[in-house]
Amino acid sequence: EWSSPWRRRPVTLALIAASIAVYFDIVELPQPILYFSLPEIASGEAWRLISPIFLHYSPLHILFNMWMLYDLGTVVERKLGTWRYLLLILAIAIPSNFGQYFATGPGFGGMSGVVYGLFGYAWVRGRLEPTSGLYLRNDVAVWMIGWFVLCAVAAISNVANWAHGVGLAAGALLGAARA
Repeated sequence: EWSSPWRRRPVTLALIAASIAVYFDIVELPQPILYFSLPEIASGEAWRLISPIFLHYSPLHILFNMWMLYDLGTVVERKLGTWRYLLLILAIAIPSNFGQYFATGPGFGGMSGVVYGLFGYAWVRGRLEPTSGLYLRNDVAVWMIGWFVLCAVAAISNVANWAHGVGLAAGALLGAARA
């Protein structure tokens, strides 16, 4: 397990590495170039469809998102394989970013829409097909649901609630569709 972490979860670790690189300015990019912006997307800057997932605004923000991405992403990536998992990430990131953009505008970021999508995918897929190997530990479900509720009732401010909700819905729908 520990001797070859890249072989077992390359996409998950690449997403974590990219998020950390952006957070600590290891890759020196001005944050506005990563914002979701329809005019720029329409003019060919397609990376903006997913780039907000790499933006994090506080130590707690990146720590929680990377912890949940590692936990959920490892399980899902192992079951789907690298390419199907990568497509799943894209199929969650893009609608969750659109949802947040239409609700609040371009100044948002974080991996949490993807994380909630992975949660929804594993939850539904695991319930519909118990032999799939996709399961959620109780502590993960409690953290995810608890955090979702706290953010949704505005107990915690400056959170991309629409990305959470749309990501969760996209993941659940893809899990139900056997994607």
